[in-house]
Amino acid sequence: LFGLYSSRNISLFSLERIMADQNTHAVIVSTSKYWFNYRHAANTLSIYQTLRRLGLGDSQIVLMLADEVPCNARNSFSGQIFTDDRHRKDLYDPYGDIGSSGAEVDYAGDDVTVQNFLRVLTGRDPPSVPRSRRLNSNRASKLLIYLTGHGGDEFLKFQDDEEMTSDDLAHAISEMHTRGRYGEILLMIDTCQAHTLANQIESPGVTVISSALKDENSYAHHGDSDVGVAVIDRFTYTTTQFFIRNYSKYSNLEDLMRAYSPNLLHSNAGFKDTNGRNQKDIRLSDFFFHKPSGETTKDKYQIPNLSDLSLHSKTQNSVLQTQQSNINKPAKKKENYAGFSVTETFSFMIILTFLCLHFSIRKKI
Repeated sequence: LFGLYSSRNISLFSLERIMADQNTHAVIVSTSKYWFNYRHAANTLSIYQTLRRLGLGDSQIVLMLADEVPCNARNSFSGQIFTDDRHRKDLYDPYGDIGSSGAEVDYAGDDVTVQNFLRVLTGRDPPSVPRSRRLNSNRASKLLIYLTGHGGDEFLKFQDDEEMTSDDLAHAISEMHTRGRYGEILLMIDTCQAHTLANQIESPGVTVISSALKDENSYAHHGDSDVGVAVIDRFTYTTTQFFIRNYSKYSNLEDLMRAYSPNLLHSNAGFKDTNGRNQKDIRLSDFFFHKPSGETTKDKYQIPNLSDLSLHSKTQNSVLQTQQSNINKPAKKKENYAGFSVTETFSFMIILTFLCLHFSIRKKI
């Protein structure tokens, strides 16, 4: 037994990494309703699917969609939502092909309000709210907050009839700090004048990245003629593409910020850290999770590559065929977090039980 475990070389660092992964949480919010805001729902579901693909469980994600776009009567793809013109991957049901129920929306439609969002952050939920709709974080948690919708100078619109101000958000995060609701926060905002929403945040341990500075707009990346509207924004598109092409467990925030080219965004991405840290000192895996296997960019559920949508060249088709062939490769032996196979774990439990019974009987004799 000792030889079996020592050969696995289980380090304290790996155990700490596992525990940290279990304390990663996310609150992902689209605040816009109406069909012409299709892209905001798609933004949110793209980030949601990125987290799920990287291994973060639904129990650690609070997903809020102000409009159920997949069920809109104008949607020619009923019950589905896409960000590529070939409609290869339904973001609303990312795991439906293996029997899962797909995206688990915790707050939808009229339930997506400023009050409910702030309650989720601060933990001031009414007793009737089930645990699955709560942010179950603590003072050691790494928390990703993603917001998208229509915004302006120090405000974000909810449902087109109310606004959350920069003061509202700052007070909520301050209360979270006081109540021990987070260890570190990565706040991502994709709206017009997005960075102004963080102007009043001074609580420690908060990092902010945003799609646009004051007096700048956040722009859509591309549209879909079959859907009839824009289907994703430039900032979120760039983010998801980074996690497909360049992300690893060693990636830091500087790597991601480098991808936000002003020529691509048509605006300037904003950065703020209340602890005064450098971008390279902030690990993305703390907030976006990272599968223990390390296989993140070539798995079965990756978000479609949306670059050069109008160019269906032989080279692109060859890449797609290669990716498809990878799907059909035999699966590797399933292992748990400590690196042991299910069979090895079960065998160890049987041996341990036998030894306990042996010494118990021997003691009685």
